[in-house]
Amino acid sequence: NKSLEKLSSGYRINTGMDGPADLVISEKLRAQTSGLERAVRNTTESINVLSIAEGALNEMNSILKKMKALAIHASNSGVTSPDQVASDQAEMDSSIQTLERIANVTKYSDQFLLNGSKDITYSTDTAVKGTQNNSLVNTGLSTFSQIFKRDGYQVAIGFTGALSPNENSQIGNAAMANQAQKAYLEIDAFDGTISQVTQDGKLTQGQSFILTGTLGSRQFRFSEGAHVSDVVSSIKNVAGSTGIDAALIFNRSQEINYATAAATTDGLATTATGHAVGNIILFDNYTTLDSGAKALTASAASITGTVVYGKNTDGQGNLYVKVVGEGATASYEVYKDASLSAESLVATGGSAGSNSRNNSDITVAVTLTTDAKYGDVFKLSTGSLALDDATALVSGDGASVFGTVPGGGGVPSSADNSTATGVQLGINTSAEGKIYVKTTYDAAGMATVQAFKDKEMRQQDLVAETVAKVDLSAAGAAVILDAIWNNEHTASTGLGLALHIETAVTPADVANSTQTMEIQFEQLGARVSSRDYGSEAFIQVQQFEGGLFVNYDNQADYDSARLIDAGGTGVTFRATGQDATISVNGQQMKTNGLKLNLATPDVMADITFNAGKTGTTTLAQVGYLEGSVFNKATSLTFAFGLQYADNSAYSDTGSNAGNNDYFTALLNNASHNTTETVGKFQGGMQLQLGEGSGDQERTVIGVQSMSTANLGRIEVTKQFDPTKAVIETKTLSIQDVMGGQLASLANDAVTAMAIIEQAISDVSSVRAQIGAVQANMLQSNENNLRVAIENITKTESDIRDTDMASEMTEFTKNQVLASAGVSMLTQANTQAQNVLQLLR
Repeated sequence: NKSLEKLSSGYRINTGMDGPADLVISEKLRAQTSGLERAVRNTTESINVLSIAEGALNEMNSILKKMKALAIHASNSGVTSPDQVASDQAEMDSSIQTLERIANVTKYSDQFLLNGSKDITYSTDTAVKGTQNNSLVNTGLSTFSQIFKRDGYQVAIGFTGALSPNENSQIGNAAMANQAQKAYLEIDAFDGTISQVTQDGKLTQGQSFILTGTLGSRQFRFSEGAHVSDVVSSIKNVAGSTGIDAALIFNRSQEINYATAAATTDGLATTATGHAVGNIILFDNYTTLDSGAKALTASAASITGTVVYGKNTDGQGNLYVKVVGEGATASYEVYKDASLSAESLVATGGSAGSNSRNNSDITVAVTLTTDAKYGDVFKLSTGSLALDDATALVSGDGASVFGTVPGGGGVPSSADNSTATGVQLGINTSAEGKIYVKTTYDAAGMATVQAFKDKEMRQQDLVAETVAKVDLSAAGAAVILDAIWNNEHTASTGLGLALHIETAVTPADVANSTQTMEIQFEQLGARVSSRDYGSEAFIQVQQFEGGLFVNYDNQADYDSARLIDAGGTGVTFRATGQDATISVNGQQMKTNGLKLNLATPDVMADITFNAGKTGTTTLAQVGYLEGSVFNKATSLTFAFGLQYADNSAYSDTGSNAGNNDYFTALLNNASHNTTETVGKFQGGMQLQLGEGSGDQERTVIGVQSMSTANLGRIEVTKQFDPTKAVIETKTLSIQDVMGGQLASLANDAVTAMAIIEQAISDVSSVRAQIGAVQANMLQSNENNLRVAIENITKTESDIRDTDMASEMTEFTKNQVLASAGVSMLTQANTQAQNVLQLLR
């Protein structure tokens, strides 16, 4: 009966008593096989769904290629008429609308694939020590294409900047350099003995050299007497062909003036009690609420301690005072940047000027008036250029009014100096480092003072002005010119001027007149740098005549400066950039400072880091082309510092005390520790690739939004507002290529082309990502699963199925035995009957 049961069912094990252990193993293998078969179907379905997305992306690529052709045609503006451009724009707009429609309607069943619902979203948490809490990761440009799991998974990105044993000065210390750097050289040096540039920026001899960058080479020739700004302009003009940019910088010692100048409601300071060192310039027309009510008195606002630009001030040495009470007893908070974030708080104080440090190296004291209101914000400038003959040549009929004129009335004392702060050479000055000041008097002799970056003094070149008309009939005060903002109040020219009234004017003598003044900054040099960061970036210079460029054999020691000169035969020198070192979940990785293609067994992502600005957290070293007063050390921490004690002159307490006459020409590395934790992942497509419940049996892949708002995103820096001299950086996308937008074909066809090229790259990257998932993950997984099913099925069969040959043999034997038994019984019965018959 047992054999018959096995033969009829085909199984060796039909009940638990047939083989308890084998039954358990067999049932588990059966469950695994069933799961694997479902996983194969999952994988096949996933391949098909992704093919839908890839097909839509293919069509988007085709559309984008047509759009690029339209942009190229519109860029041919020399022969393309406005009507043709308008026709191109109409087709462009229709194409963009089609792109948006494809992104929003591509779906499988009720699952949308390209509208961003399948993108992996995340949040960041930054722990920054020693600087403001700015994020390392640019969340708008970073994408995660695959993560191990969504729940609880985290990616910790750590950055450790340079560390220096000398808290007061990094110069001379061999600090570890971890920030990504551009390749850079400088024109002129702090040491005038090797310089071939005069104090007023003229070349002392002819120059001939070839510059080579990542995009190509150009030869430059300049005659003796040419200005260093000519060199800068020539290099900038061909930056798109060489990959090398340039900017003016202050390259020798600058006299820094500190003074107190508190503005009243009419924008005129009532006092200007100055010192060569010690106090601060006060610009209080930054008030964010009622601009008519001032909350700081005309008396002193002072600062003590070590001023570290970008660490306890913003990159231009400014502080921001916020009133947090009402009236004379109000208290205040001091922040190092205009965001007024908790992380940028550096000091707190009360109305009497008392204050306390808040994990910073400075102590700030201001005095509030009785009309101080909660929320009023004032800007303090901790360091300004003194506008005297050591720093700037001042000329023009309007110069006699202000205390800035060398000769003719004498060089004013430090207490009488006019000052400038936030000077950005070539940005809020002319290309030659000039500022043009115009004083316009009305019929009553009240003055409006404006500063321009161009001698034509057009409205679009206005960089600073007084808030209201001022009275210049009393000497001994200072007129405050504040920076011009754009319409959205999101960016400014950065320039501030405090012009001390040296010679009072008689209103009747100046009524309805205009006076002008020109400020020419001196002791200029230039910095030439690669456009890209990282070890692949380079600048190669071959000098044939003269010697213009300075290289530092040791970046941490400016005594190592040497001139790259022709030497009669021509010299070739190559400067290279540097990668940044970071850690990702404890693993050391290299990045050029702007992007990291992260790939580990658990996560794949394109991480874009914030390029940063002075005073912010960034992996990429900043300050190359900012051209500001403090440009010579505009790294995250200006640890060179400006240390003043007892109103004495500046003194470097570090190892380079003999060089106190000069600002450093070097870019210092950041000295901070930052950990950015990326987590709280959501979205994406969770794919069950195996038959188990463990985390390793599944993965999460992301398909980013293909909306036109996310396609072709690039950063563009330019003067977007034509009415104000404000240079801004904005992120543009395909949507900005539509008619009337910032990058439309009529407004900027070249930028439109760059956006479209980036969009093509974006779409191609996602297509490649999907293709890689299909070919390398899903297709391979399907093949592997089918092999596993085959082998596991065979194994389960070996354990549980009946061996038909063996069991048939056993069954036959049993049948023979049963038949023989019956035969023998029959014979026995027959024999007994025979005996009975004999007896009968």
